[in-house]
Amino acid sequence: MSDDLVKRLQANGLDECDEAIARIEELEAENKLLNDQMGVLEEWGREDLNALPDCLMRLAPALVEIDELKAKLAKAVEALEKLARLGNGDLYGNSDGNMIARTTLAELTGEK
Repeated sequence: MSDDLVKRLQANGLDECDEAIARIEELEAENKLLNDQMGVLEEWGREDLNALPDCLMRLAPALVEIDELKAKLAKAVEALEKLARLGNGDLYGNSDGNMIARTTLAELTGEK
């Protein structure tokens, strides 16, 4: 369509036509650049969307593993709490195992 318009304007040979032709060519160049950029963005989007199932498949086992590790950590904390309360040792319950359990619990819970 713009090619026909440019040809008709060139046939008129007026100064305003030359300006219009230049502007049309400028707009066509800008349009081509924008179309090229859109094509690249669309391709990137497709690549990202295509990669999404793989990412989710790798994430699922990690989430299961995190849940398993949380359960194991909860059991370890429970065992350490029991050990820390045992009180085997001197009058104050300060045996080596008891002290290790208390220290480890403090580190795990952030209470130092």
